[in-house]
Amino acid sequence: MKRRSLLLMACGLWAQNGVYRVRLLAPLSTKLNKDGDTINARVVAPAALAGAILEGVVKKSKSSKNFKVMQTKSELLFGFHTLHLKNKQQKAIDTQVLSMKNSKGQKNVDDEGQVVEKSNGAKRILFLTGAGAAIGGVFKREKGAAAGAGIGAAAGVILTTFASSGPNIKFETGSEFELDVKERPKTTA
Repeated sequence: MKRRSLLLMACGLWAQNGVYRVRLLAPLSTKLNKDGDTINARVVAPAALAGAILEGVVKKSKSSKNFKVMQTKSELLFGFHTLHLKNKQQKAIDTQVLSMKNSKGQKNVDDEGQVVEKSNGAKRILFLTGAGAAIGGVFKREKGAAAGAGIGAAAGVILTTFASSGPNIKFETGSEFELDVKERPKTTA
């Protein structure tokens, strides 16, 4: 079975769920990114899928605030929803961040040296409006993004929250995330 999976992956076809190591293609931060921004990362491992692109979305980006009575934490909530394979095939996926390293290779800190706490949401956050239409359009292209919006909204995306006491959370290009990737079950319209 493993040999067949490796052969399918080498041909650019989806073969199995698993652990992937991905590298950000652009900076991701609470200072620069806003809710709804698209994010992309390149697959580094497994080797058979190296070069494939993961596409995701920032759901919440909030820098900390310092009030007289308390200080809020910086929060960055995002998830990856689509795997773009080299053969132009696209797969709907769910991901959970297992670990991360900043662009300097340091674990559990961002590129500003702030300790970053990670939590994976056990629930699915539903997409509304444009994000749902975009995801729905990927899977029901023939019916158009408008018809696919309902599918995209119903599918949702599992998101990971990063929090820090620092003023911002910042991951530079090249920061790496280890993800548990699973193909999203197909829904019937």
